[in-house]
Amino acid sequence: MAMVSATTNGFLEVGELMERFMESLGIIIDETAYHTTFTPFDEAMADQTAAAIVRALNTLRDGVVPETSERQELAFQSYKRDYARRDGSDAESRYWRERGMFDCATFHEYVETRRKLPESVHAER
Repeated sequence: MAMVSATTNGFLEVGELMERFMESLGIIIDETAYHTTFTPFDEAMADQTAAAIVRALNTLRDGVVPETSERQELAFQSYKRDYARRDGSDAESRYWRERGMFDCATFHEYVETRRKLPESVHAER
């Protein structure tokens, strides 16, 4: 979830930019929360809100079905082709091989595979 807090009307542009940036990193965006205020930014309130969101996400984690975007799928296919051509001595192709990313046809399949792994495996990776 992307969170945008602003005291001006620029929050829509900032939110869109934030979503595109997160998506380019492979982050699956469920929804974006916008908050406008006429008071200065309150870091304590932001921390409390973020903690509440994390608690909610942890509670719902097992029931969430992630949705990947077309941009993420295209990037996954591009990286997959590029890294598969390498000799395996670089960090990127090793990372993909160790995590079974080459075995997945799509980014969505990889995300689903990761979601189904036990917590102990996530901690190792």
